[in-house]
Amino acid sequence: MAGFSIDTVWEEMTAFLRREHALLLPLALATFGLALLLLGFAADGPRPADGSIPQPGLRALWVIPALMLTTLGNIAVSLVVLRPGAQLAASLRLAVTRLPAALGILGLGMVAMFALIIVVTIVALSAGMATGGRGMDALIAIIIVPAVWVSIRMLVLWPAVADSGRGPIPSIKLAFTMTRGQALKSLAVTIIFALVYVTLVSIAQLVLTSLFGLIGLALGQADLLKLIVNIAVAFIGAVLMMGWTVYLAIAYRKLKV
Repeated sequence: MAGFSIDTVWEEMTAFLRREHALLLPLALATFGLALLLLGFAADGPRPADGSIPQPGLRALWVIPALMLTTLGNIAVSLVVLRPGAQLAASLRLAVTRLPAALGILGLGMVAMFALIIVVTIVALSAGMATGGRGMDALIAIIIVPAVWVSIRMLVLWPAVADSGRGPIPSIKLAFTMTRGQALKSLAVTIIFALVYVTLVSIAQLVLTSLFGLIGLALGQADLLKLIVNIAVAFIGAVLMMGWTVYLAIAYRKLKV
């Protein structure tokens, strides 16, 4: 199995985005952008009077369509990269046919994570490990470490699903096979993207919230200006996720050779 160069994939990604941004941007906004707006709505519950953390309630259900839209965006953008010259409508139709397998993978991941949490908790309690302080920190570390390792090994999972059209288990096996010996590179690019994403989105949210918040108070349109800020932040997040998905699709193509 071939490897991939971080710099080479970056150069090809930037060239692809310059060439195909007009095609990819509407797709990214319709999937990633809308998903980020839904997640923001799910998290934006009314603040309790005592200042405690608000309970999500039924708003949390918006996470489900947001997750589906994000998954659809990952597959559709990957198809645009992996099938040059394909029409956007054709890529979307094919992405929809791949969606059940992708949702099956997400379901398996949730079940596996839940099972891991239960097993680790039972073992820890049986061994007399405290559930607070350092004991809880150890439990969290035991759960997070394997979860991070699995996510790194499945870095090219969505391009693999998009390209192969296989079911959940074969797609997971394919992603694991393709990233064998690439764990450090996969971890490096993931950390870099995460830092860039969190930094840019946080700065944009801080600046825009401060600016439009003052304008909203002055005009008496705080809710409208808040919506504008959310849309702007979702736009930035969607563009970053679009670039990340293109990067992974190109990395997958390199590993496939």
